[in-house]
Amino acid sequence: MVNPLSNSRTIRIGLMGAHSGGKTTAWYDLAAMLKKARYTVDTVPESATQAADAGWPLDRLASAKTQFWIVAQQMKNELEAMRHGRDFMILDRTVFDGLAYGASNDKISNTEYQLLAFIANMWTEIYPYDLLIYFPPRDEPPQADGVRDTDIDWQRKIHIEFLRLTTTLGLPIYICQAGDREERSLEVVNEVKKRFMRK
Repeated sequence: MVNPLSNSRTIRIGLMGAHSGGKTTAWYDLAAMLKKARYTVDTVPESATQAADAGWPLDRLASAKTQFWIVAQQMKNELEAMRHGRDFMILDRTVFDGLAYGASNDKISNTEYQLLAFIANMWTEIYPYDLLIYFPPRDEPPQADGVRDTDIDWQRKIHIEFLRLTTTLGLPIYICQAGDREERSLEVVNEVKKRFMRK
């Protein structure tokens, strides 16, 4: 593979969507493929899991403060990765995830949501994602992991909000079509190869 990054600019690829969609599996596999092809890679972890570890309530129990913390932590994680100047940055979540979850939560006021939206939009205007890959909910219910909500109606509500966001914001998005986690991961790897790598 020939490195396409002649200007040494980091390619930023964000994986987004409601929980239990297969993002983290694809995140690992995509980073592994790029490293095997001798690219330098930064992997940015999911800020929602970090919020849970810090004691913040998630999903339907989350307050506006939770969503602000998640978006702020997401930006911090991305800034840390930017310092390294590697070929690729692979993100397990984006600032738009915090926005979609916030819009789906009745506890968050319109004023609080507008501030979240302003932060997310300004952040990505300054530091745009080169590709956003959206993972729709799979056919099976979310798996219980002790952290995320397993209610399928809540997951679908977030999905609808993601669709609204991607339409209104005109984001550079690729929608994953495959079924199970492994199939989705392979689809993502092939899409990134097609867009950013050449033989």
